[in-house]
Amino acid sequence: MNATYKIWFCAIAFYLFANNIGVHAQANSTSCAQILKQAQKNYDQGQLESIPALLKDCISYGFTKPEKIAAYRLIILTNLFLDEQAQAESNMRQLLILEPDYKPNKSLDPIEYINLYNSFKAIPFLSLGIFFGANNSNSKVVNHFSVHDTKSYSPTLSPSISFHGGIGVEWLLKPYLFLSTDVMFALRSFTTANKVYALSEVTSTESQAHIELPLTMKISFFNSKKLRPFIRAGTAFALLMSSSGKLQRKSTTTNQIDFEGRDLDLKPQRNGFNMCMVAGAGLNYKVGYGYMSLDVRYLYGMSNLVNSEVRYNYFDEQLTNYGYIDSDISLNSLQISLGYYYSLYKVKKISTKNNASQ
Repeated sequence: MNATYKIWFCAIAFYLFANNIGVHAQANSTSCAQILKQAQKNYDQGQLESIPALLKDCISYGFTKPEKIAAYRLIILTNLFLDEQAQAESNMRQLLILEPDYKPNKSLDPIEYINLYNSFKAIPFLSLGIFFGANNSNSKVVNHFSVHDTKSYSPTLSPSISFHGGIGVEWLLKPYLFLSTDVMFALRSFTTANKVYALSEVTSTESQAHIELPLTMKISFFNSKKLRPFIRAGTAFALLMSSSGKLQRKSTTTNQIDFEGRDLDLKPQRNGFNMCMVAGAGLNYKVGYGYMSLDVRYLYGMSNLVNSEVRYNYFDEQLTNYGYIDSDISLNSLQISLGYYYSLYKVKKISTKNNASQ
């Protein structure tokens, strides 16, 4: 029974403690709301000197965000009327740090307040995001190898759709100019068909997984409040994680499959590190403190995917059963991504020749 009483006692004590905290928090919130009303009343009556001290504690704790914004506005107006320019600038900076999207009310706020606001700018200097999308990849033959006549017959290349996703970072270098990089996991697949011998065709369907690091310069256009198109250009580096292939040999006269075996691990026959050039365009749409991004990119392969040093090392399975030899290929890809980027802001003092006109 003693243990049971102790449990009940602890539970009741915890409930009373938590309830007491809630009551005090509610009382404190109510008190700060009343203090804000009193500060506004003092301002309307011209009792300006008392306002900063009256609001100081509730700005540190107790105000909701809209109340804190209203409190900063009152303090800044007080600073301006008392000719306390340094304090007004400091408080305007704090207001914009709290709410980077803050805008004064041009029909209610005095011109001195608007001019002070116009002398600052909240700049999204760093954006962090996540994205996903689909890509359509196609191989490009650089040097053709075959057991058949390479001059009379060229491979047939077919693109395939796969998916990718990752995280991205963008740094603001200058107005409208960004340095952008991603860490992306990408699946890519493609198919090549090549004539072998006289009446046979061998088809290779290959699926690859990459870790890719694109590095691009991005230019954003038009100073729109919501919608901003952009273009980008740069390079991308890819680390091959896996590569598997399915080979199939069929008759070109009867269209019947002559031979089809197991999936092959092609990674030992591929170069592990590849590079491509990147060009693209897209649209950003501002949402909250960040933006939704629709990004279209074309990746042009610059590296040979095939490890030419081991081209003939897989004679027994690939050459004997299929008559297949790897050609030197590079990989191009069109990719479309949708993502969201959250922006971090810094508040910068700017020189404004005519604040009143802004």
